[in-house]
Amino acid sequence: MDLTAINKFFYEQTDSTNTRAKEFLCSKTEPQNEQNPKNNLPISAIFVANSQTNGKGRLGRSFFSPKNCGIYLSIVYNTDFLEYENDVTLITPKVAVSVCKTLEKFGCKNCKIKWVNDIFIEEKKVCGILTEGILSKTQKNKINPAIIGIGINLQEDKNGFPEELSKIATSANINFEKKDEVINFLLQEILLDLKNENHNLVMGEYKNRSNLIGKVVNVIENTFTGETYQAKVIDITDKGHLLVKKKLQNSFEEKITEIFTGEVSIKF
Repeated sequence: MDLTAINKFFYEQTDSTNTRAKEFLCSKTEPQNEQNPKNNLPISAIFVANSQTNGKGRLGRSFFSPKNCGIYLSIVYNTDFLEYENDVTLITPKVAVSVCKTLEKFGCKNCKIKWVNDIFIEEKKVCGILTEGILSKTQKNKINPAIIGIGINLQEDKNGFPEELSKIATSANINFEKKDEVINFLLQEILLDLKNENHNLVMGEYKNRSNLIGKVVNVIENTFTGETYQAKVIDITDKGHLLVKKKLQNSFEEKITEIFTGEVSIKF
């Protein structure tokens, strides 16, 4: 696929590429697929930073984004190109598969996905994905476009990770000079996986790459109060939902619960 028609913006340093993408969308009044008539791809723009001062993660967290160490990228994706109804909710899982395949193309082994948006290598996080939906200006109650933020640690900063991240974060050990090559390959994979007519194939890959199935996890039931319960992960559905089995309080009985949003942590 020819990616040359996509609008590209590069920043030596910015607070967040997702923020730059939102500003870009706010400055536009015409429908996204008409911004560049030569572009017939669902990606209308990409935003890349060499470093971020406030990289965005899920639940208000930040993503450590030092200079010359990683890929900090946001994509503006036209959801009209998606094949399946309500497929917007599957953007993050499918992009996670794309990231895994990209990292493995460049030498990484055994990439795993922690539901729903983190990529792990040897039990440490190497990538985070944050998808933010934008309400359409022309289509009522429809998310269009979506902003897909991706942060990948290609190589470790010379000063290492901050102390609070040193035990949970890692790098892909990919030469930073290959950054553009990695980005181009990743964009191609994202376009293919999001448009793939064989939906079950992509979601099957997501499930097979999970690092949670069969493990006991702490399910954060309420991210505001921090209330949690323990459960065993038994499956991931084709909708990207997590199926867990938990014991009922004051009972020997167990209940299967389907989780479609929230946060889990692996219980060691």
